[in-house]
Amino acid sequence: MDTSGLKDVMVAFKYINESTPRVPTISYSIDGGANFTALTAPAMVGPDIGAMYMTDLSSITAVNNNAAVQLRYSMAGGDTLKVDDLTIEANVVPEPATVGLLSLGAVGLLARRRRA
Repeated sequence: MDTSGLKDVMVAFKYINESTPRVPTISYSIDGGANFTALTAPAMVGPDIGAMYMTDLSSITAVNNNAAVQLRYSMAGGDTLKVDDLTIEANVVPEPATVGLLSLGAVGLLARRRRA
């Protein structure tokens, strides 16, 4: 998952487990899959059957603006995990030129205010 230009990433999904209902284990990698770090259980939104699960990656700053992010979903006991309705939400990282123009505009407004 390429998060270049993005920050505060959230991933939501529905899943169906073939046998005993369990919460999937979610791990993330910021180095293209060489190393994975387990996350806490995702928050469930809605009823148990076909529930939407939300994984909040916004507190993991290394996920922001990173072309090598990978997520791994797995179930204990080798159960089959069918994922549906995968949604990725994020905020756009402002470009440096945009931030520079906004800063220059603010300085201009302050300078004009001082003259008046």
